[in-house]
Amino acid sequence: MSQKTNGTVKYAVTGIVFAAMIGVLLGLLLLFAPVALLLNIMFVLLGILTVFNNLPTLIFSLFELKTTAGKVLFLLSLVATFLGVMMIFFHNSIYMILLGVYFVLVPVLRLIFSKERAELVREELPKVILGVVMILLGPAYIVSILFHVAGWVVLIMTAVYVVSALIALRRAQHKTGARVFVDVDGDGTIDALYVDTTGDGKVDTATRYRDEQ
Repeated sequence: MSQKTNGTVKYAVTGIVFAAMIGVLLGLLLLFAPVALLLNIMFVLLGILTVFNNLPTLIFSLFELKTTAGKVLFLLSLVATFLGVMMIFFHNSIYMILLGVYFVLVPVLRLIFSKERAELVREELPKVILGVVMILLGPAYIVSILFHVAGWVVLIMTAVYVVSALIALRRAQHKTGARVFVDVDGDGTIDALYVDTTGDGKVDTATRYRDEQ
């Protein structure tokens, strides 16, 4: 194996190990960290996400205040942005439930006022899912269960990723190298095709390009 290929493999393995470490740490955090700590982190993250998610809609709706849809979107975006800021500094489950209702309600309203409903459904579906999750996380007795489920899911997905990535890397090492087209006789046309058939980074086969056409 050439030095370049060896370096590429090491780089890929380092990336896989780094991703696996992050996945394992996140999974263990969800499984064993105190629920109160996880809730505080989640409130801050969801609050930041809510603010950044609603600012574009809030700004856009300012130019559409003459329409009913614009007024509704402006009001909802303003309320959601305010709740997002409140969630960052004041961790209250009521804010989360209200934001969950917002994330479900806004897509429904946009579907009512929009004519391109098929495309809008794909665009708004992630928000609806996030809204449902936030509503479910509101009641405290569900939070612990969801965190544990999420922890096991993260660990399983990490294991699947590591195995599949290593298999893909192993297969990539046995693929033939890149093809290089060469004008051997200098007549201005490509007439030879050099191929690395062993995957060692060295050209070891020459095939007549014209004969292949």
